[in-house]
Amino acid sequence: MVRIYYHLNQLAGNALSSREIDLKKFDELFEQTEQNLFEFFVAEPVGFFKKLLGQSSAKSQFRFVHLSRDGFPYSTSEGDFYLPVALIFYDIDDANFPSEFYFIAKIEAQLELRKCQAGKDVKWYQIPALHEAVTDSATIQKIEQSFFALRQEVERVYKSKPDPNHEVIESEDHGELDNLEPEQKNAYLKLVDIALQNHSKRVVVIEHIQQLKQTDEEGFFSPLDELIEYLWQENIRLFVNMDWKQEATDLQWHLEYILKDNWQIETQLPDANTEFGLDATVSNDGVFTVYNQALLPHGLTIGQIDTDSDAYIFLVHRVQDTDIVRKHVEKIGYQYL
Repeated sequence: MVRIYYHLNQLAGNALSSREIDLKKFDELFEQTEQNLFEFFVAEPVGFFKKLLGQSSAKSQFRFVHLSRDGFPYSTSEGDFYLPVALIFYDIDDANFPSEFYFIAKIEAQLELRKCQAGKDVKWYQIPALHEAVTDSATIQKIEQSFFALRQEVERVYKSKPDPNHEVIESEDHGELDNLEPEQKNAYLKLVDIALQNHSKRVVVIEHIQQLKQTDEEGFFSPLDELIEYLWQENIRLFVNMDWKQEATDLQWHLEYILKDNWQIETQLPDANTEFGLDATVSNDGVFTVYNQALLPHGLTIGQIDTDSDAYIFLVHRVQDTDIVRKHVEKIGYQYL
């Protein structure tokens, strides 16, 4: 998962100056949508028209725009970093950090436009040294057009949503989704008690669980997915959802954060690059086992949740709570691995 890294919460170059992109519009995008990845299909001119318009006009905007909702500092054995809230633009999704990507980062109350040449061999801690200023006018125009297209799409969806201040009387057949069954809700709350017992935002999680809804008939809405997405935006890791091809270093990063934030434990976990090699992903044999072994001396373990997908969803809990965690994971509708 592409993310942006600085060493400090300060501009690396000059603040962005654009008539199309400003801080107010930037913030509105993050407020109006919970979606984190947008893909745009832009037709390319061909033949005579491509020659007429020129190569630079072949693609007027980026294919992918990713909303990174971080905005927090992070300290690890590789050094001190800051992960800003950012919009990330790229055309080819060929690695966790694409071969070429651009981003608009929010640093304090300013925006900064940067570009980065990366690829599959680049590691996350190298990113601060790799991104640089964007000066090419054609690229800046492409960024502005992509930003405008993103705003249009977000506003289209946002405006289609019902006004929360407008009372709508739903028919019995088309009412809103039902609240979770008490047994499911209590199971989620119990998992909070177990895995977030000392977390500073524990009450925030409990309040959100109280209004979770049932899965819809088409199966598009999962309470677990919705909760994970909400907690990610709140920077709370009760559950972590990782794609099978994410780097092992991402798992190390998540676990170090969980230990510090959920359990108030600061420790050095095995270095993923040293243990598994530079190209290792979380799906490589032994990756989860090595990190689980590293947690055991602290009385903790990684509990994986089987959602019948190619993603890894897990939480960290005390070893002594394994049986009760398994019981409550099953009550929310999944198998505990």
